[in-house]
Amino acid sequence: MIPRDWVGDPAVVIASGPSLTQDDVDYCRGRAWVVVVNDNYRRAPWADVLYAADAEWWRVHDGVMGFRGEKWCPDEATAKEFGCRLIDVRAPDKAGDVTNNAFSTDPAILHRMGGNSGGQALNMAILRGASPVYLLGFDMQPTGGRKHWFGDHPSSLRKSQNFDSWRRALDAAYPQAAALGVEIVNCSRETALTAYPRASIANCL
Repeated sequence: MIPRDWVGDPAVVIASGPSLTQDDVDYCRGRAWVVVVNDNYRRAPWADVLYAADAEWWRVHDGVMGFRGEKWCPDEATAKEFGCRLIDVRAPDKAGDVTNNAFSTDPAILHRMGGNSGGQALNMAILRGASPVYLLGFDMQPTGGRKHWFGDHPSSLRKSQNFDSWRRALDAAYPQAAALGVEIVNCSRETALTAYPRASIANCL
């Protein structure tokens, strides 16, 4: 169950797009709640939350045992092995309809958001009551010929990346977030998302 404990506070969700810079990450420290997705704990080891949906990712990273913030995942065996908090991830009722790729409003569930961990982490920040929520590293596209700021995942984690599906799911969910009164600003330096207002993180925090 996700607590609603960030009500009215700003939060930053950090994904792994190639445009992510260390300067932008460092600027967030002490200014907002910070959720890092997957390898981004390497750039923000002080983050409040680490979210990763892939059980194999947790094994490859040995459970990120030195991370002192909250660790969340959707796999029960992984949660037990590495001391993560468990959260259910599922598709909305009409999973085949991209317009129904909305954020979950149930604190026991995250929606798949096209199968994108960054979108799921954003859903978590929304459920915790954060607003505004700022996005970093949400390129949703290859940038400069790269898929992540750190290069490629190890071979065991190199799954197909459906950037178009991720982008469509997140863009389709924006009107719902606005209707819920959640302000979301995309501070990524490069991005394929079109629905979210843009700004630099330095001008937001």
